[in-house]
Amino acid sequence: MSGLSSPLLLAMFLASAGVIWGAGVILSHSTDVLCRRLRLGEALGGIAIQTAVLALLDAAGPRPRRPLTCLAAP
Repeated sequence: MSGLSSPLLLAMFLASAGVIWGAGVILSHSTDVLCRRLRLGEALGGIAIQTAVLALLDAAGPRPRRPLTCLAAP
Protein backbone atom coordinates (compact mmCIF):
# COMPACT_ATOMS: atom_id res chain seq x y z
CA MET A 1 0.00 0.00 0.00
CA SER A 2 2.91 2.37 0.59
CA GLY A 3 3.67 2.39 -3.13
CA LEU A 4 0.23 3.77 -4.04
CA SER A 5 -0.31 7.46 -4.70
CA SER A 6 -2.13 9.68 -2.22
CA PRO A 7 -5.09 10.41 -4.53
CA LEU A 8 -5.61 6.69 -5.10
CA LEU A 9 -5.43 5.99 -1.36
CA LEU A 10 -7.90 8.81 -0.70
CA ALA A 11 -10.26 7.40 -3.32
CA MET A 12 -10.00 3.92 -1.77
CA PHE A 13 -10.68 5.39 1.68
CA LEU A 14 -13.73 7.32 0.48
CA ALA A 15 -15.08 4.28 -1.37
CA SER A 16 -14.61 2.13 1.74
CA ALA A 17 -16.29 4.75 3.92
CA GLY A 18 -19.22 4.85 1.51
CA VAL A 19 -19.62 1.08 1.58
CA ILE A 20 -19.49 1.04 5.40
CA TRP A 21 -22.01 3.88 5.59
CA GLY A 22 -24.34 2.06 3.19
CA ALA A 23 -24.04 -1.17 5.16
CA GLY A 24 -24.88 0.72 8.35
CA VAL A 25 -28.00 2.19 6.76
CA ILE A 26 -29.10 -1.26 5.57
CA LEU A 27 -28.40 -2.81 8.98
CA SER A 28 -30.35 -0.05 10.72
CA HIS A 29 -33.29 -0.52 8.37
CA SER A 30 -33.21 -4.31 8.84
CA THR A 31 -33.17 -3.89 12.61
CA ASP A 32 -36.17 -1.55 12.43
CA VAL A 33 -38.08 -4.08 10.32
CA LEU A 34 -37.28 -6.89 12.77
CA CYS A 35 -38.38 -4.75 15.72
CA ARG A 36 -41.70 -4.02 14.05
CA ARG A 37 -42.29 -7.65 13.01
CA LEU A 38 -41.40 -9.03 16.43
CA ARG A 39 -43.18 -6.17 18.23
CA LEU A 40 -40.17 -5.48 20.40
CA GLY A 41 -40.44 -1.71 20.56
CA GLU A 42 -37.51 0.64 20.12
CA ALA A 43 -35.94 0.38 23.58
CA LEU A 44 -36.44 -3.43 23.79
CA GLY A 45 -35.17 -3.77 20.18
CA GLY A 46 -31.89 -2.05 21.08
CA ILE A 47 -31.44 -4.34 24.04
CA ALA A 48 -32.28 -7.38 21.92
CA ILE A 49 -29.72 -6.59 19.22
CA GLN A 50 -27.03 -5.89 21.82
CA THR A 51 -27.80 -9.22 23.49
CA ALA A 52 -27.68 -11.01 20.13
CA VAL A 53 -24.31 -9.44 19.28
CA LEU A 54 -22.89 -10.40 22.69
CA ALA A 55 -24.17 -13.97 22.30
CA LEU A 56 -22.59 -14.20 18.83
CA LEU A 57 -19.28 -12.84 20.09
CA ASP A 58 -19.37 -15.24 23.03
CA ALA A 59 -20.05 -18.22 20.74
CA ALA A 60 -17.29 -17.25 18.28
CA GLY A 61 -14.88 -15.99 20.94
CA PRO A 62 -11.38 -17.15 21.73
CA ARG A 63 -10.60 -20.46 23.35
CA PRO A 64 -10.35 -21.35 26.20
CA ARG A 65 -13.68 -19.79 27.05
CA ARG A 66 -13.55 -16.79 29.34
CA PRO A 67 -16.31 -14.33 30.21
CA LEU A 68 -16.60 -11.32 27.92
CA THR A 69 -15.92 -9.09 30.91
CA CYS A 70 -12.39 -10.52 31.08
CA LEU A 71 -11.81 -9.59 27.43
CA ALA A 72 -12.79 -5.95 28.05
CA ALA A 73 -10.37 -5.48 30.94
CA PRO A 74 -6.91 -4.04 30.13
